[in-house]
Amino acid sequence: MQRLSAAADDRFAVRVFVIVLAIWMLLPIALHQYSATDTTPFVVAGRLVRSGNTADIYLDKNGDVAPRFRAEACPGADPRCESAPFVAPPTALPLAVPLGYLSIRGAAFVVRMLDAIALVLTMALLWQRLADRGPTTRRAIAISAVLLTPLVVVTLDMGNNSPLIVLLVAAVAVERVRHPAAEVGLGVGIAMAAALKLFPAALLLVALAQRRFRVVAGGVAGIVVLSGVTASIAPTSLYADFWQTTSRWSDRVAIGWFNGSIEASAREYSGSGWPVVVWALRAIIVVAAIRLYPRVPARALWPLAPFLLITVFPQVWVYYLFFAVVATCVLVEATGRLGLLPAVAAVSSAPAIAQRLSMHAAWVYTGSVLTLLVIVAYALPERSRADEPTMIS
Repeated sequence: MQRLSAAADDRFAVRVFVIVLAIWMLLPIALHQYSATDTTPFVVAGRLVRSGNTADIYLDKNGDVAPRFRAEACPGADPRCESAPFVAPPTALPLAVPLGYLSIRGAAFVVRMLDAIALVLTMALLWQRLADRGPTTRRAIAISAVLLTPLVVVTLDMGNNSPLIVLLVAAVAVERVRHPAAEVGLGVGIAMAAALKLFPAALLLVALAQRRFRVVAGGVAGIVVLSGVTASIAPTSLYADFWQTTSRWSDRVAIGWFNGSIEASAREYSGSGWPVVVWALRAIIVVAAIRLYPRVPARALWPLAPFLLITVFPQVWVYYLFFAVVATCVLVEATGRLGLLPAVAAVSSAPAIAQRLSMHAAWVYTGSVLTLLVIVAYALPERSRADEPTMIS
């Protein structure tokens, strides 16, 4: 009877996991009537490149969205419409141009569907890697998928491209990138990700440190090609506009309740002494990372590198927490601490739930980030990275 009950529980876990992933795939359809905050600026930028109005892509000298940009983002001159600026590097413009041919809702649907596919594939890769460890592991992954759903909903609603980067690091973390051509393709993917957000370029440093020279070559080639295409469709002055926009926009969102950075909470709760608090916490994180580095499995460096970077950045958005989920899965494989999977999923979704409930509390976001750091540190194996047999070590 106990065996039959265990088998039934195992089948139930598999069904729950499949159903949850199916729901994720249906979310872009459910959200189709809404525009996507993070997709719209790419659509508008693509249209401005096509029309030759590249000077209106970034914020103007007063730090405001250009009238032409706003007109494209808010058709009908709706006074309630608030357009987020385009804050990606100019190298993202070749990727934005295709979106410019679509309507704002059409582009949002395409990006959301790509994001949903990326997140489903990420979870499928993690399942494939861990599921053979037994029914307890499968139940832990199924529960984690359920708990991650609020985070998935918010991420797809915003139409951000971070899930594509998460899929890249997950593929490496579960050792699915083995063939030489796949490694070159990974490098190209990193180049495209860096063209959108810059910080994924740190993954090329991870590849270089691990002597994965094909990945580095693919990344460098991708950056060169994207830079060349950008130069052919937009003036080089846009790079200066980009840095000015980045500075101005960073100052605006540094105190936003939806920003989960240490700096955001310190500004809100520490008064004039916030710089001391921020740099003290950043120093603690950096020192801890250096001390714990020898215990990090080589594969875990891929999701951990971007996660650690964003924890010390002045801007941390909810969708970046997927990196912590992937990193924990890799670490749990080495330590067997399965209870950490649902814990990380629940903590990662907490800011998303707060955002949905319009809870204007930066501490919810920052608290989740710091909690994830503690969980990831606890999940590290006792042995050194050199003791773990991997394709890299």
